[in-house]
Amino acid sequence: MEEKILPVERLELVDLDIYADKEAHIENLRKDIAENGLKTKIKVKKNEETGGYYVTQGYSRVKACIKLGITEIPCIIEGTVDGKETEAVIKGNKCEVE
Repeated sequence: MEEKILPVERLELVDLDIYADKEAHIENLRKDIAENGLKTKIKVKKNEETGGYYVTQGYSRVKACIKLGITEIPCIIEGTVDGKETEAVIKGNKCEVE
């Protein structure tokens, strides 16, 4: 695993729609990050097809950072993913939260 500060425009987000009130959740995170900073790094996988970074953990934190105008986010790069693997990663993320 590699740690790297990445620009938000290189992060690829897939909305898993797992929170009953997603906007309230993101707003609470925005307030917390504004007061205390981003405590937990975002986990990503390098997307071999696009050159971007697919967010595997931290969708809501990224959205909150964007609302705060944060342009670079500390990330942990956990390998790579291609188009075929992306769907499996999305399904895995949904299962972890449910």
